[in-house]
Amino acid sequence: MKNNNFYVIVGKLLVFLLLSALTAGVIITYPFCLKKSKVLQEEMKSQNEALYKAEEEDNKEELIKRLYMGVYSLYKDIVIQNKEDEYITSSELYLPKLQKDISNIENEENYEEYSANEPYNKKVNFIQSFDIMLDDWSREFYGPTLDMYGLEYYIRDDKTSNFLTNSIADLSMLTEETGTGGLSENYAFYTVLKYDEAGKLSIPVFYGLEENKKEQLKGLEATKTVIREYFDAKYYQYSQYFNGLKGPENQTIIFAAKGSEFYNVYTTYNNTWQSDSYAFHQVGFIYVFIAALAIITLLGLLLPFIKPFQIGQGLAAKLLIELCIVGIGAVLGLYESLVIMGTETAQETFLIFDKTIISSFGAKIINYSLNYVIWLGVFFLWFIAILSIRSVFTKGLKRYIKENTILGICYVICKKTILSIRKIDLREASNKHILKIVAINFIVLVLFCTMWVAGIVALIPYSIVLFFILRKYYQDLRQKHQILLEATGKMGKGNLEVGIPEELGVFEPLKEELTKLQIGFKKAVEEEMKSQRMKTDLITNVSHDLKTPLTAIITYINLLKDNNLTEEERNSYIETLDKKSMRLKYLIEDLFEMSKATSKTVTMNLVEVDITALIKQVQLELADKVEASEIEFRTSFPEEKVILLLDSEKTYRIIENLYINILKYAMTHTRAYVEVKDLGEVVTVILKNVSATEMDFNTEEISERFVRGDKSRNTEGSGLGLAIVKSFVELQGGRFTLQVDGDLFKVILEFMKRPNNQTNDIGADES
Repeated sequence: MKNNNFYVIVGKLLVFLLLSALTAGVIITYPFCLKKSKVLQEEMKSQNEALYKAEEEDNKEELIKRLYMGVYSLYKDIVIQNKEDEYITSSELYLPKLQKDISNIENEENYEEYSANEPYNKKVNFIQSFDIMLDDWSREFYGPTLDMYGLEYYIRDDKTSNFLTNSIADLSMLTEETGTGGLSENYAFYTVLKYDEAGKLSIPVFYGLEENKKEQLKGLEATKTVIREYFDAKYYQYSQYFNGLKGPENQTIIFAAKGSEFYNVYTTYNNTWQSDSYAFHQVGFIYVFIAALAIITLLGLLLPFIKPFQIGQGLAAKLLIELCIVGIGAVLGLYESLVIMGTETAQETFLIFDKTIISSFGAKIINYSLNYVIWLGVFFLWFIAILSIRSVFTKGLKRYIKENTILGICYVICKKTILSIRKIDLREASNKHILKIVAINFIVLVLFCTMWVAGIVALIPYSIVLFFILRKYYQDLRQKHQILLEATGKMGKGNLEVGIPEELGVFEPLKEELTKLQIGFKKAVEEEMKSQRMKTDLITNVSHDLKTPLTAIITYINLLKDNNLTEEERNSYIETLDKKSMRLKYLIEDLFEMSKATSKTVTMNLVEVDITALIKQVQLELADKVEASEIEFRTSFPEEKVILLLDSEKTYRIIENLYINILKYAMTHTRAYVEVKDLGEVVTVILKNVSATEMDFNTEEISERFVRGDKSRNTEGSGLGLAIVKSFVELQGGRFTLQVDGDLFKVILEFMKRPNNQTNDIGADES
């Protein structure tokens, strides 16, 4: 496995080094391509200039032609202005004789005979065509011509002095200027055209173009060439009607333009060879690009044959063919941008930095490094695409189409879907339920689609999709339900540490409850283990406490069998037997009493008891022992009686056991405190003393059965004293609390003045 990983890493490193070397090779060609592009630009410059001049001449001729067309458009508009907006057609203005002949014919009585005459119809058609031509001229002049050339015009009727212009400047001043100053300095071209009463054209001012263009404009007016060419091309049979064609009369027309080469609106050769990137491409960089892609293609096809390298077996083998095509298209589409980048990098204009911050050499390093990264990314994209396409040979065409094309993947999904449908068990209740929902949904949607057939057809795939969505949701519920079942099964087998880390959705509340149940089970198990341990301790302690006096009794009985005993010895032994038997009796009675209290089979006789008086009675009866213990008891009782509903006998036993516990374990020559507090609804009895020994026991366990403060069990007692106290207090609806603070031992009894359970029968009778 380690060797395989090593070869895979070597393969990836090899691909990186090869693509890096190829990238470096491409970048190295930058200076050579730039040098050759400069030479090529110089060679083509002269050729371009010749083409440019030829085209420039054509553009100037086109300008003169458009100026001529503009003259006729402007003249018509100013004539209409002079007639105070009375409309006049172009034929009425420029072909008055022909228009008059037609009008005379139309006024004749035998007009219908003339109207059927072919010459008449030709005249009418000619006039209509002439009007259309002049309308086209007008639209062309006021639209594209003025916009493209940036022309300004001024036309003045010399008789009426009316004028039209589109310029904010007073172009009439150009009639007297000769280009030596004033307004004329603002224009690269301007000309003044004057038409006399006979319609003869003179051009007193013509500045900015060659003199032959001036003569060309005069020739167009004299021969009406532009108009004739229009009709000769379309209506050659109408040439006979040009004899009566008139031109403008008594007009001064001025044209001006500010741009130095305003006439070159149709030039196509002026920028082609000025592009450095185009020259960079033309000198052979395209071949460098193609060669690099060809080499990468060969690497992509051949490197996978080195099996240990596992080239092309990862992500590349899974790419969709559509993505590969997009990647290849992106690489080819980036070529123009890459050429521009290469040109600017070679010219040191790609990224320009402030030389005070980054030196020229540093800027060059940054530029070429950025080029390296971009080219490497482009080549890597091409390489991945080739690897993916190559997998068609390893997978086979059929498998490749299924796994690496959108159409194939859709086919596989549809096939699996159909197979899944066929495997559906309709006898399963969940599937039946889902099918009912889908059927109802289908019916509802059909009702909405009854007015449109296409909508009904679309319901079929919609219903299939809806079914699988619902089925997936239901399976998800079943899966989460199964997780719960498995968890509860493990818990049932005793594994209380099992967890449910998964998100259960709608079952999340049940998961929380199950977690609480798990905690409860663990607590119950812990309590049970504690109980088992306590039982073991109980047996051990009971055995010890019963065995000790019983052993003594047996021993002394055996001693009494000796006939040689003196009367004094015999009496001593009998006294000892009496003490041991009484201790055994008390131990058995305590054990029996504790057993009844634990099983709640003891009968409680609740009566009204003055708790203060009861405590005083206990203290009085134990006065001898109190005096012998050398412990001073301090009491604090309320002045008034404190009456509680308690079992007097059991309560007496409670107080007695607590007093005996103090006398047994309290430090001599210290004070013990007994206090009764009436807190309204609750009465507390507090007993405090200082322990004679260190209290290293668990306060929760000290009140259990057969547990003593002295673990060595050297003192007399059954170990049931506090256990009996706790049981009797709780049986009477009270609460027993034990607190230890250093050597201070404190017992708190709490009784309700009106306990919830006031019945005398707390449990069953002993009988």
